[in-house]
Amino acid sequence: MMRLHADLRRWIVPLTLAAALSLAAPVLLRAQEESSVLSARVTAVLEKFPAESGPALDAAAASLLGMGEPGLLEACRRLVPTGAADDSLVRFALHGAAVHAARPGAEADRAVLENALLKALGQAGPAEPKAFLIGELRLVASSVSAPRLAAFLEDPELADP
Repeated sequence: MMRLHADLRRWIVPLTLAAALSLAAPVLLRAQEESSVLSARVTAVLEKFPAESGPALDAAAASLLGMGEPGLLEACRRLVPTGAADDSLVRFALHGAAVHAARPGAEADRAVLENALLKALGQAGPAEPKAFLIGELRLVASSVSAPRLAAFLEDPELADP
């Protein structure tokens, strides 16, 4: 009887782990697929920058903002320190989105962009891309941003971007 209990205990953990993984696998695969689709959508929008006209810029900026916070964060993750790689399309796109969101009557776009920029600033990363994000926040920031930005005042690289 004791041998049976020992054998069961030895197999319960691996079987439970295998069952949990088989249940989680579809969810993980779906999340990875969604991430790939979002990445492709962001890439397609970034290719529209720099826009050739004012209306084209508005349309491209609206497309990026239309992806909501997930799309904006995906764009922010593509920022790199100046000289490390060419992230000019991302910078054009985020600036275009900030200008577009700062227009009168675009409070919803402004709030989504503000929240995404604040989240991106909260993630670890080099100072130079963060300085760029702070510069874009200047166009769309509300009083919500003040306490979060105050933390950067002690960093000489970020206090005055």
